[in-house]
Amino acid sequence: MRNRDVRCRVPSGLGTVLAVVALLGAVSTVAYGQSHMIDETRHVLVLHSYHAGYPWTDDIQRAIAATLGEHSYIELHVEYLDLIRYTGAEHRDFLGELLRRKYQRDDAWFDLVMVSDDQALDLALHHREELFPGVPVVFCGINDLRPERLVGHQPILGVTGMSDTVTIGETIDLAFHLRPHLDQIAVVSGSRPSEIMQYRSFVKAVETRSPGVTITHLNELREPELISRLATLGPETVVIYLSYLLSPTGQVYRFGDALSMVVANTGAMVLVPTDFLVRDGVVGGRVVDGYSQGREASLIALRLLDGEHPGSIPIQNQSESRYLFDDRALQRFGVSDEQLPDRSTLTNRSPERLIESQVRDGLPLFSDNDVFHAHGAVMLLIDLGSGTIVAANQAAYTYYGYPQLEGKNIGEINTLSPQEIAAEMRSAELERKNHFSFRHRRADGLERDVAVYSYPVRIQETDLLFSVVFDTTEQIAAQRIKARQTQIIFGILALLLVGAVAGVTLLFRHLRLTRSAAAALRKHLRIRNALMLEVQHRTKNNMQVIAGLISLQAAFSESSETCAAYGRLSGRVSTIALAHHRLISDGAVSYINLATYLHGVVDGALSETDCGEVRPRCFVEISDLDVLFDIAVPFGLIVNELVASGLRRLCRSDEDRRIRLQVSERESQMLELSYRDTIPANSDAREQCREEELGMLLIRELTEHQLGGSLSLAVSPDRGTECLVRISRNVYKDRVPYENSDS
Repeated sequence: MRNRDVRCRVPSGLGTVLAVVALLGAVSTVAYGQSHMIDETRHVLVLHSYHAGYPWTDDIQRAIAATLGEHSYIELHVEYLDLIRYTGAEHRDFLGELLRRKYQRDDAWFDLVMVSDDQALDLALHHREELFPGVPVVFCGINDLRPERLVGHQPILGVTGMSDTVTIGETIDLAFHLRPHLDQIAVVSGSRPSEIMQYRSFVKAVETRSPGVTITHLNELREPELISRLATLGPETVVIYLSYLLSPTGQVYRFGDALSMVVANTGAMVLVPTDFLVRDGVVGGRVVDGYSQGREASLIALRLLDGEHPGSIPIQNQSESRYLFDDRALQRFGVSDEQLPDRSTLTNRSPERLIESQVRDGLPLFSDNDVFHAHGAVMLLIDLGSGTIVAANQAAYTYYGYPQLEGKNIGEINTLSPQEIAAEMRSAELERKNHFSFRHRRADGLERDVAVYSYPVRIQETDLLFSVVFDTTEQIAAQRIKARQTQIIFGILALLLVGAVAGVTLLFRHLRLTRSAAAALRKHLRIRNALMLEVQHRTKNNMQVIAGLISLQAAFSESSETCAAYGRLSGRVSTIALAHHRLISDGAVSYINLATYLHGVVDGALSETDCGEVRPRCFVEISDLDVLFDIAVPFGLIVNELVASGLRRLCRSDEDRRIRLQVSERESQMLELSYRDTIPANSDAREQCREEELGMLLIRELTEHQLGGSLSLAVSPDRGTECLVRISRNVYKDRVPYENSDS
């Protein structure tokens, strides 16, 4: 390649600007002076025309932060005006109001204002006197620095910086150089103010450079028309893409989308004037970069903060620029290395060129090549576009066993399909995913499980994928065994769970059936109890009818003995009827309260005995007990016979006599009846006992034979009659459970 001197032309109008600035600077040099001390904190306001995430702006901010951030006494205040995505006048008015509310103070507290690109400069100059009067302004990235832009804002003292207009002309020259038979140049530009300024710079630069060449102006076109006209361009046409982020209809585009739209819809070579646009099939150009702009502006800012007067720092028109080309786009258009200008930089190098640079030129891809090749881990450098391995260390050769790895496609090693590999590489490029699990095929034919950690790197202006590979075959096998064991365990647990669920289901079903059966049983018991109560009610009534008939028969009898016999018989029937009455009153089936029942029996005997003026004294002590009906009835008959007999004998005595009756429960479920009266047992009494031989016989039969108890009877001339009856409560068993008897 031939060495070529690069000389930058200075537009004629810019000389006026420099003259005005120099004149005003000379007048005020003494007034400005070096009034600041470095030990004080310096506040620098940075106004970016565009938004964070826009590569040009990000590069400028990165340079400002790197250059000024080294100095601890400088504090940066950064504002992004976002004038690509929000283009209306209302937004610009809002920005002015925002800056006023945020930064307007009685004292100008900023020491310096830095602006990037045209719209931020216009905003800063418009509000300078209001927000930061007399504060120096340093600009960069200005496309169209015409004299009237500064002269119209007085005073312009302290406004300096650098422009980036010169590379458009050199990019036009490059088009003739790359296409010797060039017959047409098409320029693409949008409707943003800065895009309009770039287009004007292109028009001014192309006037003296295109004799005999057709200039096609594709500026400020709507998208359908732009696409249609791009499609008509021939192979000997060069498209110079300035920027197309805003259409005439107000449609805002992302820079990558707009650039891809232009490249995809033309077969012509596309050149650009800015470094971050060399992508997506763009061939290249004489480009400026945002980082250089930001760095140079920051160096000017440091000179001003150190006390140097702005008037002594003229506006710089020679931006740092370079020839930058996409290697793969050059190959697509058949451009040889000999056609490239000297000191050209290649980006997105093809795998073949990277491998050639290592083999032929001995140029390592890593700055510390020994670390890469001597490291024990398997390492690969892979081309993102094609998947070609461009570098492999010694550990990779040892592991894979192939005689040559450089130039081999990763698809020959990875067992995934090419589409799957491309998708995974894309994820690694975008850093959405950096860890992968693959199966790699070695030279001996064995497939091994590997874990791959991949990260995008940029080496020699080319985006590559740096991958570190670890063999995980044994680990994967152990994990599979563990997974199978876990599956077996979970299978067993699942079976147990299913069994448990089935058991619980059956249990609930059994409980439901049990509840249903219990409900049916309760219903049956209620019906049975109602029937039994009805039977008892009818039995009681019949017994009372029988007692009434007996009393009626006694009334017609003329014999006193017969009447007395009828009376005793009636009392016995009434005693049985009373037992049925208690069952009905208590709502019971087979148990009645013994105390209540026997008190009723005693009261009945007292009411049936007429002793005239002799008042019987009867003392009754009965424990509160519930006993079976089968026990209560004969027990009541025994009490009736004893009390009725005692009352009859008491009525024949002239003295005050007493009867004492006690019923209690003793140990071992034994009921004890103790009867005692104080009526002397004279001959008449004995005769009476003979007369009442039936009652005593009834007492003995009931006690000993029906209830299976014991009876002791003592008759004394002095103490009267004593009778002790003992029976067991368990002589009869309940035919209906006691707890359900009241249901």
